[in-house]
Amino acid sequence: MAKKNEQAFLVVFVEGAVIKRLMILDIMVGSGIYYALQWMCSSIIISMIGSIVGTEGIKKVQKQRKNPDIKLVRVLKTVK
Repeated sequence: MAKKNEQAFLVVFVEGAVIKRLMILDIMVGSGIYYALQWMCSSIIISMIGSIVGTEGIKKVQKQRKNPDIKLVRVLKTVK
């Protein structure tokens, strides 16, 4: 007998509000931090690194304050 090839099919839905919030956070807050550091330091490298660290830090703080994994991503169905 031939073995049947079992494949798992996972469907994940991400709410539009989550994508919108992350885009606003990355674009608006990241740009604000970048220009503030650019104004204070006059260094592009420091401004870029500060912008990246600032937005990632804000994301981690938001994850610690509430449990977004339950609300943000829902698994619809897993088929084997």
